Amino acid sequence: MEIREIIINKSYGFKEYQEAVKKHPDFDINELDQSDCSLLQLAISYNKWEIAKDLIERGINLDNQDKNGRTALHYLCVGNANPEILENVLKAGANPDIRNKEKMTPLFLVRRICYADSEEKYRLMRMFLDYGADKNIHCIQANTAEEEAEKRGDQRAVAIFKEYEGGKRREEYPSDPEELYDFVDPIFDEGRYLDVIDVVTSFSEDKMIQKLVNILAASYNNVRAYQKALVLIEKYKYLYEDEMYLWYYYAAYAYEDLEEYKNTLDCIEAGVAECNRLKKEGILSGEEYEKRVNNLVYLKKFCPKFLGGLERRTYPKMDDKLFKILKKYYDKKNRKPSLDLLPEKDKDFLVSSGYPFEGVIEYTHNECINACKEILKHPNLTIDNLIAAYVCGFSSFPRGRQPILSYLFAKAVPVHDLTDPYDDKGHCSICAIPRIRNISLGERIYREYLGYSWNEMWEDDIAGLQEFADLEPCTPTKEDIRIFNDVIEMIRNAPAKETPGKLETRIKQSKIVPWYEKYKFRGMLITLAELGVMPNPYIKPLYDGFTPFMEQCSISDHVPGGSRSEIGLPLSGWRGDNPIDEERLKMFFGKYLS
Repeated sequence: MEIREIIINKSYGFKEYQEAVKKHPDFDINELDQSDCSLLQLAISYNKWEIAKDLIERGINLDNQDKNGRTALHYLCVGNANPEILENVLKAGANPDIRNKEKMTPLFLVRRICYADSEEKYRLMRMFLDYGADKNIHCIQANTAEEEAEKRGDQRAVAIFKEYEGGKRREEYPSDPEELYDFVDPIFDEGRYLDVIDVVTSFSEDKMIQKLVNILAASYNNVRAYQKALVLIEKYKYLYEDEMYLWYYYAAYAYEDLEEYKNTLDCIEAGVAECNRLKKEGILSGEEYEKRVNNLVYLKKFCPKFLGGLERRTYPKMDDKLFKILKKYYDKKNRKPSLDLLPEKDKDFLVSSGYPFEGVIEYTHNECINACKEILKHPNLTIDNLIAAYVCGFSSFPRGRQPILSYLFAKAVPVHDLTDPYDDKGHCSICAIPRIRNISLGERIYREYLGYSWNEMWEDDIAGLQEFADLEPCTPTKEDIRIFNDVIEMIRNAPAKETPGKLETRIKQSKIVPWYEKYKFRGMLITLAELGVMPNPYIKPLYDGFTPFMEQCSISDHVPGGSRSEIGLPLSGWRGDNPIDEERLKMFFGKYLS
C-alpha cells in the first residue's frame, strides 16, 4: 500500500507507515497529490502525529503550499493544532510568514480562529512570535494580526503582541548615529520597515527623517509602517516643504496597493491640498501643479470607494444612467465584472460616481448582529414607509421589495454572540450568519435594484438596508396598487390544499404581474408570509418573533414536501385552506386595499 493511502486511511497507523517506508525506502517525500497537498499536510489533517514527526525529521519541504496557498503551519492552526508538532515544524525552519490565498499568515489564523479564547491559542501565539513570526504583515483588509486582535477586542492577545513590539532585535540597535545607515540598510532589505522607523526615530538629528521617504516608497506590505511614517511626515514637514507632494503620492500609491482605500483617499486629498498651497505661494508653476494633481487623481481612479465592515456609509443616487452602466458591468454571461469591458465614457462615469462597484466588505457575525440593531434607529425605517416601498415593488420601484424583509429580521433577531457553529464555515446555529462573511457590496445593492428579494442569507441584507434607509420615502402609484390587489385576490381565492409552488404557477399564468420572474416574485410572497398575512401552522412569522435556525430546520422536516421544496418557511407552510389572515392584511395594507 502506498504511503499516502496509509496516511488518509483511519485504519492504519505509524506501524503500517514504517513497514511501507521499509518496502519503499526511496519514496518521494515531497510527492504532491492533485490538490498540491503534501504528505505532511495530510498527516496533520488526519492527526497522524507520529508520521508527521518522521516526515519532519526526514527533511520534507515544510513550506510547500497547497492549491489554497496553505503550508503545514496553516494546517496546524485550523482545527488540527498540535503544539509539539507545530514547534517541531518551526524548529526545523518553516517560514511562519507565508500567506495563503486568503492573505492570512499562520499567526493571523491562530489569533483569529484557533481555539477561540483558550490558553492553547495564546500559547501558540507566543510560540510563533518566539520563532520570529512577523506580527506586522498585513492580511485580510490590510489588518495585521495585532490589528485584528484590537478590532475584535481580544485584549489578552493585544497585550502579548505589545510584548514583542519592535521585534527581537531592539537591543541590537546602534547607539552611535554614525553607524545608523550601515545598520538600517540590511534591515530595510529584509522588509522590516517598522524596525527601520524605530531605529531612525530613536535619534534626534533631523537629517535622519529623510530615510523615511524610501520606506514610504517601498514598504508596500506593512500598513503600520505607513501610518507611523505619515505621523512623522507631519512632524517634520517644515524640513522639506517642497517634497510633501511626493511623500503623499508614495503613501497613496502604497495604500492603494494594500487595499487600504480610505487611507488612499485621505492621502490623495492631503496631497492635492499641499499642491494647492504650493501653487498659492508661487512655489509651483501652473504646468507642474497640473501634473502633480493629475498624478494624484489618477490613483483615485482605480480606488474602490468602500472597504471594511458594516459601519454606516453613504451611497450615490441610483439614476437611470448609473443603473444601465451597472447592468453592463454585472452582466455575467461568460465573464466576470470588469471595467475593461465598458466603453471609456461609461468607465469614467462609473469610477467618478462613487458607487462601490468593486467594494468588498468583510465583517463578523457579531458585527452583523450589532449593525442590525443600530440600523433600526434610522427615522426612515418605519413600518409605514417599508410597506409603501413593498407595494411600490409591484411595478414602479423594484428596489422596494427587499427592505421590509431585511427590517423584520433586524428587528426580530436577538442580540447574541456566535453560537454552536453547525458547519465548517462557522454558521451560527441561532441565526445562520457565518463567523466571517465577505460580500461584493456593489453587486448586492444592484441586485436589490433589479428586484430580487429573499429571506435567506440574512448576513447580506444589512448593507442593502443601510443604503435603502437613506433614500427618500416612496409613494405607490395606481399601477402598483392595482397589481398588489390583483395578487391578493389570487391568494384569497386559492383552491383548498394549494401549495406555494402551485400558487406561483397560477399567478404567472394569469399574467397579472407583467414583470413576473420566479425568484423576483417569490420575495413578494415571502414578505406576506413573514408578516403573517399568508399564515402557516408551523412557525411564527418574523413580525411575531424569532425562531432559531436549527429549530426551523427541525420544524421544516415535518412540513409536507418541505424537505424537497426550494421554498423555505414560513412560506412553505402556507396552504390554500387558510389563504389570508384578513385582519393582518387590513392592519398592514388597509390604505392600499381596493
